[in-house]
Amino acid sequence: MAGALARKAADYVRSKEFRDYLMRQHFWGPVANWGLPVAAINDMKKSPEIISGRMTFGKY
Repeated sequence: MAGALARKAADYVRSKEFRDYLMRQHFWGPVANWGLPVAAINDMKKSPEIISGRMTFGKY
């Protein structure tokens, strides 16, 4: 049963429909939206000299 489920999942990942889904904005939009807070949290652990430029761009 678990093998059949894994095979079905692997077949879906290899399908054209899944590749088309990955290329749509409905997938990459939320990925980008979650990436910004993750970068901000990661920058809070760094010293102020090496904070990424994009996070400080709004100050200028």
